[in-house]
This record gives sequence, structure tokens and C-alpha cells, in this order.
Amino acid sequence: MASHTSERDAHAKLIVQKSFLHSLSIFELAKNSTLKVHNTGKDFSILDIQSINSLIRSQLEAYCCFNHVFTTPIGEAQSKFAHDSWMISGLNYRNTARAKMPEHKKKKIKERKELNELIVNVYKNRLVKTLTPDQHKKLKQFIKQKDWKCKIRNRKCYKLSWRDLLLNSGMKKSLFQDYYNYLSFNSHPTFISVLQLGDMYQGETAQNNLAIQLSMSRTVLNFLILDMVKYSKECSDYFFANKSKQQMLVILDNRVCRYKNIVEPILKNSRA
Repeated sequence: MASHTSERDAHAKLIVQKSFLHSLSIFELAKNSTLKVHNTGKDFSILDIQSINSLIRSQLEAYCCFNHVFTTPIGEAQSKFAHDSWMISGLNYRNTARAKMPEHKKKKIKERKELNELIVNVYKNRLVKTLTPDQHKKLKQFIKQKDWKCKIRNRKCYKLSWRDLLLNSGMKKSLFQDYYNYLSFNSHPTFISVLQLGDMYQGETAQNNLAIQLSMSRTVLNFLILDMVKYSKECSDYFFANKSKQQMLVILDNRVCRYKNIVEPILKNSRA
């Protein structure tokens, strides 16, 4: 495990907070939204299934990001490369936005300086120095494309997809296919999502979909919790201090939905 820095720890905690805030929003949406029908004074109650779906997809991506940037890397060089690449991508995107207010212009100049320093640090990374000239050029292109989903292995730089991140986290392939397809179809304005919306409020369809979604959201959060147990000794000590139903559910979801070679070492090492 790489040594932690206050900045890295702060970013890790904020990703976790982001995911739990999505959970609070899902909880509120699951209660039904009440709409006023114009000029009638009547209320209309509806379950916004597709908005819940988008929030769960955001949770899943937050988990993938946490796993790739904070949990999976082994050693300081890998950890620093993953974290620096992620920060470079974010600052790169924000720096392309137009700044009109004086304070925003000042912030943009400051962040451009930070961005340039991070890029210099990436090229100083021990792993990056092992790359061949062609692979070095490849990394430069990834940075230009603002892509943080990449890794270095055996002197080569690889671009990763969201699918790769999920599978690298240990999520079982069959489950990944179900989760990702379901969330993708409903999050984007595809023909399938429009058909599903048309059928959503017939019979118990919306309620049945809600049950599936809440189960998905819980499972993704439980993945994230176990990754936090691996990442943080403070979280590990708290998690294993007392047995509870919540603890058992976290362990069960991970053992059922992720591969054994990923989950068991976390449980064994964290208890040690």
C-alpha cells in the first residue's frame, strides 16, 4: 500500500461523500415525487425511475474511480501516477472553460500553473521513465485527450474503459454485464430507454424497477465501503470493531458479487 498524503486522503473522502450524497437523493426520489396538475389543484404522484437510474450510474462511476485511483495501485509510483493523472484530467477540463468574472480568471491562472506542475511530475514518475518513446508519446496523447483512465504495466501505457475499471475492481463479469447494460439503457436517450419509459407506469413495473435499483445502489455502496476498509486503517478499525447486520451485508455483497481473490485478501489483511 502506498503512503497516504493529506491531499490524497481528502480527495478519497470526497469521492465517498459524493456517492453517499447520491444515496440520499435516491432515498428521497424513492418516496415518489408529487406534482401539481396545472389549473386543477390536484396532486399527481410519480416515481422518477430514470433519474434514480442516472444517480446509480454516477455511484457506479464514483466507485470505479475510487477503486482505480485509490485502492488498486500498488506502491507509491503507481498510486502517484493514478492520482496525478486523475487530477490532470479534471484541471484540464476546467481550464478549457471560459472565465468571465475576475475571481474566475484569477483561479484559472492559478489552476493552469498547478496543471503544468502536475504534468511535469507525471513525466518524472519512475514508471513513466520506463516507457519506450512510442509509449511515452501515447501517454502524452492521453493527457491531451484529458483521459485519466489509463495505467502503466510492463513499460507500456494502456487506455482503460469503464468496463475495464469495473472488471479490474473484481466485479463478476456476468453481474457487470447486467448492471452496466441496465444502467446505460436507462441513462441515455436511447430508443430502449424511451420504450421502457412508456411501459414504466403499467401495473407494478415502476415498483419492480425501484426494487432492482435500490438493490444495485446498496451493492455498489458496499463495494465502496470495503474499498475504504482497504484504503484507510481508520475505516478498517471502525468497520471490524463491532459485528453488525450492516457489516455482514457489506461482506456478503462483496463475496457474492466480486471475485474471491479480490475480496478475501482485503478482509484478511484489514483484520490483521
